[in-house]
Amino acid sequence: MIFISSFGLQGFESIYSIYVNQVFKFSMATIALVLTLNGISSLFFQIVMFDWLTQKLGELRLIGICFLLGGVCTVWITQAHSHLEVIVATLIVFTAFDVLRPAITTLLTKTSQANQGLINGLNMSLTSVGNVVGPIMSGVLMDLNPHIPYVVVAIILFISFVITLIVQKFARSQVK
Repeated sequence: MIFISSFGLQGFESIYSIYVNQVFKFSMATIALVLTLNGISSLFFQIVMFDWLTQKLGELRLIGICFLLGGVCTVWITQAHSHLEVIVATLIVFTAFDVLRPAITTLLTKTSQANQGLINGLNMSLTSVGNVVGPIMSGVLMDLNPHIPYVVVAIILFISFVITLIVQKFARSQVK
């Protein structure tokens, strides 16, 4: 999950400025506005809402919702017809990814009381691999067609959502 979240975020984020400039003719000022609004939104969700969301939904359900929202809104961006649609979808995608990472880390920490060093090391390693592979994949695919990287990211996020549902079902069956 951590690899997919960093891979998806970097795959999305690394080409975002080029994508919205090419496809939607966003100016640098508009891109800066979106990124500033994203910072505010992410700060709010991570500081104010994260604890409440994890208590209300649980980490695993929150992770699934973030994967689903990220996938749906990534597809939405490829189909958008207005700047407002792109901005709203972008804010949802970025916020979902910014909530996803701490939710995964919290889940990993709670899942295993032993081997915390190993878990943290794997977490950091997979994040790093995703941070390298995501932008490379997106850059190569963008040269083919600007929409392809986002379609690939969306597919991966939808698969991740399904995997999260399977894990939730497995976890529920273990509790019974």
